[in-house]
Amino acid sequence: MIERRKMERIHLIHYLRMFNREDGSLIGNLVDITGEGVQFISEKPFVKDTVLPVRMDFPEEFMGKDHLEFTTEIKWSIVDQNPDLFANGSRLVTVNDEDANIIKALIEMYQDSP
Repeated sequence: MIERRKMERIHLIHYLRMFNREDGSLIGNLVDITGEGVQFISEKPFVKDTVLPVRMDFPEEFMGKDHLEFTTEIKWSIVDQNPDLFANGSRLVTVNDEDANIIKALIEMYQDSP
């Protein structure tokens, strides 16, 4: 796969759970994040260009919030290293200003981690 990412991804130590905002179903677990997109692992593949309304829960409050909300568009979906799972890359489509600032803070916090 050709690398098209412009921003370095930040790999997370704690996988954050991503849910569909409309029906509450589990989408998957966030693996890494940039200001432009997210990668997550799921039990099912997602079709390219699918738009997902996401709520991402934090294990504990971060910057006064217990979750983020955004909309993301699937750009690719492949079988993960674990063949029972799928790795999915997506582009952030909409995110409000407050949640965008929280994403930036998450990136800054983990960027300095070893």
